[in-house]
Amino acid sequence: MLTNSSGEISFERRAPKTVHTVHLVCVLIFSLVVINSACGQTAAHTNATVAVKKKTSHWKVYVNRNYGFSFRYPRQYSPETKASNNRYKKFELHLVTLTQIDPDIQILVALIDEPFDLQNLVRIGAPTGVEYPPAAMRIGRYTFYWYGPGGGGVDYPDRYFVNLKGKTLLIDFYGPYSSESKTPSQETKDLEPQILATFQLLRREQ
Repeated sequence: MLTNSSGEISFERRAPKTVHTVHLVCVLIFSLVVINSACGQTAAHTNATVAVKKKTSHWKVYVNRNYGFSFRYPRQYSPETKASNNRYKKFELHLVTLTQIDPDIQILVALIDEPFDLQNLVRIGAPTGVEYPPAAMRIGRYTFYWYGPGGGGVDYPDRYFVNLKGKTLLIDFYGPYSSESKTPSQETKDLEPQILATFQLLRREQ
């Protein structure tokens, strides 16, 4: 109850101090949970990045200064600048093929002479029977777009596209294949994100 200067009496309801205290504690607890969760996710991402860099630090490095990109690859692969097996169509510019002793195990890198566009990727690179854009996946610093096997009885690579400064870069992972599968082995599939995580665009020299 309060009395003003004119002698009128008024009532003002005040929230108990305990209510304010409980509210403050709840806000603090929620903030701590959010901060700890964010820190945990950041730490996990950082640890994973450090682990990949440590594992790939002794790998060879492919650098293409003409188109401004590089990536690392295991030492058991040997680079060839000539296209093999006519695997690329005429609208693709072959850049490099990385090959192991087994000729079925290859990584082919090519530049498609068309602007980067998801609908273009359907027409250019979709496997047989697939009519939708490739799946987007974040690997390292960049977003790659992936196609797996399609219909029919042929073997298919794991195919990745990435936006290379407005152009379309294609990276295919071939083999090894088994008689029961038309997609690369699990060993190759495990290697793919490790290689793609090292991909980076080069800065222009001043």
